[in-house]
Amino acid sequence: PYGCVEQTTSRFIPALLVNKIVKKSGVNFDKLSPDKQGIEMTKFLDKRNSNPVYNTALLNDMVTEGLKRLYTFQNSDGGFGWWSGFESDNYMSTYVTYSLILAKQSDYSIDNSVLERALNFVATKFNSDDQIYDRLYMAYVLSMEKKINADKLEQFFKQRDSLNNYGKALLSLAYFNLGDKAKADLICQNLKTFATIDETSGTASWKNDTKFYWYWYGDRIETNTFVFKAFMKSRPNDKVTPMIAKWLLENREGNHWYSTKDTANTIYALTEYAEINKELNPDYTLSVFYNNKLLKKIKVNKENMFDFDNSIQLEEKDLDNSQGKIKIVREGKGNLYYSATAEYFSLEENIKAASNMIAVNRDYYKLSEKKDKDNKIAYDKTLIKDGDILKSGDLVEVKLTVKSNNDYEYLIFEDMKPAGLEATEVNSGYVYQNGISLSREIRDEKNVFFANDLAQGTQIITYNLRAEVPGKFHALPTKSYAMYAPQIRANSDEKVIQVTD
Repeated sequence: PYGCVEQTTSRFIPALLVNKIVKKSGVNFDKLSPDKQGIEMTKFLDKRNSNPVYNTALLNDMVTEGLKRLYTFQNSDGGFGWWSGFESDNYMSTYVTYSLILAKQSDYSIDNSVLERALNFVATKFNSDDQIYDRLYMAYVLSMEKKINADKLEQFFKQRDSLNNYGKALLSLAYFNLGDKAKADLICQNLKTFATIDETSGTASWKNDTKFYWYWYGDRIETNTFVFKAFMKSRPNDKVTPMIAKWLLENREGNHWYSTKDTANTIYALTEYAEINKELNPDYTLSVFYNNKLLKKIKVNKENMFDFDNSIQLEEKDLDNSQGKIKIVREGKGNLYYSATAEYFSLEENIKAASNMIAVNRDYYKLSEKKDKDNKIAYDKTLIKDGDILKSGDLVEVKLTVKSNNDYEYLIFEDMKPAGLEATEVNSGYVYQNGISLSREIRDEKNVFFANDLAQGTQIITYNLRAEVPGKFHALPTKSYAMYAPQIRANSDEKVIQVTD
């Protein structure tokens, strides 16, 4: 939903990789003339028009625009910050470099000078960064272009027993890329001893680094994604390899994973798996039942595997009041993957604050203009209580007080505006206030702030609104969360503000 470096990158990675595997399957969506009628045809055309995987021109435009936008983010030192104007961030720079290499490997034309400068930045930081997991990620990405020698990995190999599972997977992948398959396999053998295997569900997974779960290398989805990639390279025929795929698919949230980056990395791994496992030639009949009532029966094969109507939506009126049972039956050959989600909303008012690891409080202050002792414009601040009345034209300061239990990175603060008030600032971009660098996006319904780093303690963020439209308005809670560790989150109280002429 936002245009930061990571989301710009994560937006086009899955599309270009899925497009690559679609091409290998021999299916050409641009020439596809589906034998469909009525609503099924409408759904297919909607999919083609909105999903770039089904439209080559749209896909190419999206990748081209994504690459162009990434180029504008590159700093003079060759690195990338989380947002334009931010100093180069070692991890984010490595992630962008990784994406440029993937685009190159997918036969997209990229600006080689941008890639070379990015690789030089990563290589330089590899030699100076003191964070071991940053260095392991850099080593893996550099190994994709053979920009690092295997002897540089020896320091990590000697201490591999102390690495978390994500770090071991990165080291295995780096060795594999550099041709040392024996060490790559040995690390996978070690990883296997730490797997949590559930024979009943047919899944295998690895625990994340719970001590630092809020950092990128503590993310459980990414941990399992990169272990999966390591096993696909070194042990594609190991019995746990398909079990990891199943665990990843069962840990989706609807049609995505916890974050855009989780989703991009997992789709990359699963497209590799589909190719290696020869999953592009299914031939089965799929039947879906709800309380023994047939909802849909579809024949799935190579010709329609990418475009058949693969979703069923049940409304409240379709559900039994007691207990419902969904049964999915597959008859034939080929793997079937599925997910189910429930969506609901609440009509409650006066939503209360809630928090986990961080907390956010929002206050509104009416600003009354005055002259100070030097005859300069200053303001008296009066706290606005819930339900207080403002007049059109009144100036309001919004104060967000954020309290953090620890040092965190990549935080987002989404503050929903009361509908009758508008921001006095109209330009999005870099801001610096109260000792913290922020990127700000001003939208119709909210103001959003992004902090690359948030230190333990209390941080204040402020901005101004002006009362304009008369009425009684609910200001939905401010939402704060770590972009790549969504369990670190908080919301403020809801507020009610009245505006009169």
